[in-house]
Amino acid sequence: MSKTFSDIREFIKFLEKKKDLVRVKQEVDPVLEINAIVDRLVRCGGPAVLFENVKGSKIPVFGNAFGTMKRVAWSFGVDDVADIYNHRIAKLMGLMSTENMEHVLNMRAYGLKNRANNMFQLMMSPDTLGAMGSLLKSAAALAVEVPREKSPCKEIVLTGDQVDLDKLPLVQLWPEDGGKFITLPLVLTRDLETREQNLSIYRMQKLDKNRLCMHWLPQKHGAIQYQKYEKAGRDMPVVVAVGADPALEIAGIFPTVGPLDEWMVAGFLKGSSVKYVKAEDSDIWVPSTAEVVLEGVVKPHERATEGPFGEFNGFYSPPKQTPIFHVNKITMRRDPIWHVATTGKPPSEIHMFTKTIERLGSVMLKDLASKGMSPGGIVDFNLTVESGTLYTMILSIDKTRPNQARDIIKMVQVMGMVVPQFAYLTTVVVVDSDVDVRDYSEVLWAYSNNVRPEVDVIITDKELADLEKPSTTPRGRGAKIGIDATRKWLDEGMDREVPGLVTMDESVDKMVERNWKRYGFK
Repeated sequence: MSKTFSDIREFIKFLEKKKDLVRVKQEVDPVLEINAIVDRLVRCGGPAVLFENVKGSKIPVFGNAFGTMKRVAWSFGVDDVADIYNHRIAKLMGLMSTENMEHVLNMRAYGLKNRANNMFQLMMSPDTLGAMGSLLKSAAALAVEVPREKSPCKEIVLTGDQVDLDKLPLVQLWPEDGGKFITLPLVLTRDLETREQNLSIYRMQKLDKNRLCMHWLPQKHGAIQYQKYEKAGRDMPVVVAVGADPALEIAGIFPTVGPLDEWMVAGFLKGSSVKYVKAEDSDIWVPSTAEVVLEGVVKPHERATEGPFGEFNGFYSPPKQTPIFHVNKITMRRDPIWHVATTGKPPSEIHMFTKTIERLGSVMLKDLASKGMSPGGIVDFNLTVESGTLYTMILSIDKTRPNQARDIIKMVQVMGMVVPQFAYLTTVVVVDSDVDVRDYSEVLWAYSNNVRPEVDVIITDKELADLEKPSTTPRGRGAKIGIDATRKWLDEGMDREVPGLVTMDESVDKMVERNWKRYGFK
């Protein structure tokens, strides 16, 4: 497969051809009923769904788009998520040498004058002609601006009293939720000082016809940018897009470190550029094929109560004070489709997003390990669905020296300062490379036989933890635990020889495999 999609409409048509989408014509209620259906579909590995008759709205609702890894892969134009790395990321990152990276990022410069100047310098570079082929391939990751008249998201523009969120099919997921939510918004902002852009997904609770809560956790990029505007006493322009290029929707949850941004990540993953258009009232980039776009501001020092909300970990998060997004303008397609995602007790659709990161990371680590280049000897890792893909990680390593697992545990904890997802890890378990990190019977076997509680368990002091984890006290503060479940060496404090593993002779194993059917077994 090589087809990619510019919007969710193309994706819906593709899923229908694959017989992996069901159209529901019966009227459904956006309060609880839609989520009850989508939640059940996710848990049984069911198809995507398009609700064509939604109570209280003329807009159909699309759900369970990413409820299986198969559909996640399809959204990037491949049949398996591993192919994204093998066919695209590995090749493109090979092209992105230090020099090429600088040139490509210069081509993305903000402001026409800066961009023109950088392009002139690029063309004058003596190395440009020789590198032009790889530069052009690398530039496939860059977003492309399209004219307003060719952007479907601008077909209808609503202002003033026309702005009415009650006409949109926002959903209430769970009985004790604080109200209706936008569950898959692409929240688009720019940094006040650097003008770097950010695209992230933060759920948003409706307050009234033109106001929404902005669920920015303190360490998220959006919140950090907002703090600058708040300190300066200025309104922060914000754009929210619902229903866009499916690759961009998934890229919204990827951890990025500058100068890469989510638009480039989506371009890398799908192998082609994502299209954008400027917002009506700011220079913020908007997905040109988005279904619905909300434009407005978040004012400084203004808060509202958000929640409760049925979280990804299966518990309700308590009410909290969040900034308020004032919607001043809505642009949309003439016949928009509303896109929702479900959350709740694992597994849910939202967990597939993080598993995509894990799957790509796993393939990359195995590739690096085969070349003797894996960081710290890490071979594989599992962001466990049971922990909401956030709290517990199982790592396997190719152990080459004493206490290597302890160093890996410390490295992962340090990475939490750079990668927001790792900041919330509570438990890290390290096993040997011959243990399958996704087979919990193997992991428990390794843990039960190899762990010396008095030596191999590392517990930190209380530090940053997920605000929504119900066991943290005070809220958002908690210790972390690392467990070395690798087989121990004499150099790691063992005062006796470690017994050998019980395994069958390889030649006998092969003989039995050859003769299996002769024995009378199927």
